[in-house]
Amino acid sequence: MAMLAGYGTFFLEAMLPEIPTRGRVLSVARMAVTWDADDLRGHLERLGVSYDKAVLRKIRDAGHMFSTEEFFRLLGFRDYQDIDLDESERTSLVHDLNSPVPTNLHEQFDLVFENGTIEHIFDIKTAMGNIAHMVKTGGHVCHGSPLDAFNHGFYNFSINFFHDFYRANGFVDLRFFLVRYASDWHSNQRVVAERLDYTHEEFYISPEIYQSDFDKMYVACLARKAEHLVETRVPQQAGYDPELGLDSRLNR
Repeated sequence: MAMLAGYGTFFLEAMLPEIPTRGRVLSVARMAVTWDADDLRGHLERLGVSYDKAVLRKIRDAGHMFSTEEFFRLLGFRDYQDIDLDESERTSLVHDLNSPVPTNLHEQFDLVFENGTIEHIFDIKTAMGNIAHMVKTGGHVCHGSPLDAFNHGFYNFSINFFHDFYRANGFVDLRFFLVRYASDWHSNQRVVAERLDYTHEEFYISPEIYQSDFDKMYVACLARKAEHLVETRVPQQAGYDPELGLDSRLNR
């Protein structure tokens, strides 16, 4: 699995400033990153982001191929962990997220970072519940998940999915972005991102997007956990929740 250099830049610009504590971070799977160290340093300095110069030297010495571990240690996160179903990616925590995580992992992380993993996990309720439980109260979760990656995994994700799940499970301050990237992402690692205002209504993608260099799309989501979660709550889709009264068909 990989994190695009452009997505890393997007994280530095749009997500990191909203995360007040660079404490314990969990990456859902260990992501490979291919990012020129000097370009990375340039973005950090342009944005005024403090970083660990020793880690940057390590990235440069490694030939610009590194992982999310070095990325978050570079940013000064105090502790880094990652979780996956086996040891093949050298993850620190081995667990299949189709099954509930041990309770000793609940309320442990200031940030849970997920980028292109949950679409490969069939039991999505359990996977999302695991993520929500592992975030500390007051901590954040960050997702980057496919909107139109056809036959890539089991699922593509709408903003309704993240909004309604996290609203039901005690998270607030939800932010959404449409992140576009190139289908030939191995050679073009840039992304184009724009803020999305939440709507429960269906929206459409301009067909011109599919004729551009940035012809694939993610939904990115950031949310803050405001209350302790005892057990995972299954949401009603907001547009059909009679208590919210958002669907005009329910108000006739």
